[in-house]
Amino acid sequence: MRKLLLLFLFILIFAEADAQFLKQLTFNNIRDAEVSMYKNRIVWSRGNGDFADIFLAENDTIRQLTYANGYNFLPEIGSKYIVWIRQNRGNSSLIYYDGFTERELDRNNNHFRAHTVENYIVWWKMKDASIENFTQHLMLFDGEKTQVIAQADRNNIIYYPQITGHGIMYVVCDSAYKKAKLGYHDFKEETIIDSINNGYFLPLYPYYSNFLAQRRVDKPLFLYHVTDKATQAAKIKFYAAGKLFELPDTLIYAMHSYNIVCDAGKDFLSILSHKRGNHWENPTFKIWRNNTLYTISEHPFTEVNNTTELYDISTFFSYTDSMQRSFLYVYQGGRLTQLASGYNFNYWPYQNFTGKSIAWAISSTNSYLQSEIFYYCGEDSCINAVPLQEFKAKIYYKMQAKQITVEIETPLAEKFRLEIYDLLGRKVAETNFVSLYGKFTFLFPTETIKQGMYLVKLQNPSKPAQQLTQKLFIPN
Repeated sequence: MRKLLLLFLFILIFAEADAQFLKQLTFNNIRDAEVSMYKNRIVWSRGNGDFADIFLAENDTIRQLTYANGYNFLPEIGSKYIVWIRQNRGNSSLIYYDGFTERELDRNNNHFRAHTVENYIVWWKMKDASIENFTQHLMLFDGEKTQVIAQADRNNIIYYPQITGHGIMYVVCDSAYKKAKLGYHDFKEETIIDSINNGYFLPLYPYYSNFLAQRRVDKPLFLYHVTDKATQAAKIKFYAAGKLFELPDTLIYAMHSYNIVCDAGKDFLSILSHKRGNHWENPTFKIWRNNTLYTISEHPFTEVNNTTELYDISTFFSYTDSMQRSFLYVYQGGRLTQLASGYNFNYWPYQNFTGKSIAWAISSTNSYLQSEIFYYCGEDSCINAVPLQEFKAKIYYKMQAKQITVEIETPLAEKFRLEIYDLLGRKVAETNFVSLYGKFTFLFPTETIKQGMYLVKLQNPSKPAQQLTQKLFIPN
């Protein structure tokens, strides 16, 4: 009943959008969250408590990449790699997957989230957390070797690394957060591109800057705030094509307003504005293009200013109100459409490199332990994967291989027990195995079983409804 209500809720929300572009990729009562997207591939983390696993949706399939190997979380996908953090028995490992196998790239108890673009993976780690020997390293893996590209000690702190296919930007500030500098590394050498003596830098999308890079791989683009502590004024700057730019004064926020860049295209920025100290109540959606700031719509976003100069733009924005309800909108072809509302956007909805598709995790309740993955596609090529919702099983005998074959479809990874009985009720063989999400095949050899008719029982001890009994003739 809960799933039907949740689905009905989202059908109502999606009524204004083209239904062929909207998909729900999960149907569970657990936490599916931490979405990352590249082109028509989406990864996320699923699980609660001590275990979580990484899932990948691409084309017409959904695959489970990990199982029962600690808590796997914060995945990110690029053109070549999928990276995530794994916590297991008190250790944290940085894992990457190249499409065939997974490998451990680093092990440390203080990993910051890793980012990946093209052949590169960048991550931050604390090598020594003690006060006396505090050391931080900014690490880079180029597909062949790992190197330290920046480091700091207890007097300086490195944070917010962001990466494109052309370089890495990161912030270095003193321990008192009074002085800061903005570093840029082009995979060969470091350059300081900006500094401030009484303030701080805040890169926009410190976690999700990756999609900004992937949408314009022909030129590096980094967006960040620079805030003057003395005046409490801040400016939005961006670094692109080796040059530093500052947005016009109309986007400077002071004590009474706040502007955040929620998306960036090749020649535009989409901005959400609200009054400072008023949380996200009554925000205004704007677009900056060709040095002009256009007001598109004001909360509750029922009316849209038609601006023909912006009809070619495709962009998204989301916000959370004072009641912790989250809202997601798409602006395409001069129209503004609400895609979703609910609770708990886990981190930020994640766009692909064209800005026409987006994936997100959201819950119909305010429970952090329950959320589902949704996907909106505005492209010619979309993910057509359909999530499994029902248990199915088939048992048969392979004559040439002399094996019992068990084919299972299950919406969650499950532990199964296979038992074989003769017609007198005596158990002649048994085994346990795990079936991952999706279609799974288990093979059981029968060389030691005498020829005859048998009953083969498949059962899930924790879910009695998932069971099947099949009569088989074994011609050994």
